[in-house]
Amino acid sequence: MKTINFRNQPDFEAIEAAGIIFTCDTNMNLEISDEDYERLEAEFPAAFDDCYIVPTITTMGDLADYINAADEWPLDVWDIIERNGWVSDCGTTWGICHNDTEKVVFNDDAVAVVLDVEKTLEEIAYENGLEIVETTSERTGYPSHMMDALTGFSSFAEAKRIADEHNLTLIWIDQRDGWQIWHRGDMASEPMSINSSDFGDNYNFEDDSDDFMEMARERISDMCENGDSFDDIRAYMEKIEEVTNAIDNLEEGQVVVTFCGEYYDTIDTHPISFSFDTKHTQLAAIK
Repeated sequence: MKTINFRNQPDFEAIEAAGIIFTCDTNMNLEISDEDYERLEAEFPAAFDDCYIVPTITTMGDLADYINAADEWPLDVWDIIERNGWVSDCGTTWGICHNDTEKVVFNDDAVAVVLDVEKTLEEIAYENGLEIVETTSERTGYPSHMMDALTGFSSFAEAKRIADEHNLTLIWIDQRDGWQIWHRGDMASEPMSINSSDFGDNYNFEDDSDDFMEMARERISDMCENGDSFDDIRAYMEKIEEVTNAIDNLEEGQVVVTFCGEYYDTIDTHPISFSFDTKHTQLAAIK
């Protein structure tokens, strides 16, 4: 496949009538197969009096090399840009073209170079359905060295992918009830690891209904020996059933949290967000 730029419009009707297949863009570039190119060259030589073949360049790195190797500005650069569907930056300071992830610009030495397109947090948040929150360096929540952060990731894997794509840093941020902003904490290299001690005394993690029932039977026995009423025992058995039902419906990576032997919550043991009492922690990404 070749791309030919005709400075003067050839007789397209005659070319089509000859059965030569091509497409033409707004820059008068004809996309044509090698076979039809040979026919066009043989049957319509006059069309080649003022034309040039656009080089096959498909990466921005190759475009930068092509520009730097030329003795003077190659006029077909704009054809290459249009052919690849890139956005021309002609008219902007030192700009040549860009796509979603890369741009070709001139550096201070007038050399064409390829740079990553750095998106704003707002753009990243919009594209990925995330949220932006304000963060502070102060553990008390007092505003200091303020920075915006991305939050609302569905998983650690998603957060890492987005961070890698946009050169962001993953961190943990925390907030107390009543705070308006979040505190920036440690860097995050993996999901949190939650255990019962993060909740406090009298909280336990349960993931085996048989083990839990063994403990429950001992308590029922004690209740009977202590003369607890039938209604109290029945009420406790209903609470036992709530816990065992929750255990039986656990998904991978989850545990049931009990408080004093009663159902409290079902949680992931390696989450990217966690709340207990008045403190809230979640995964975030910053520039």
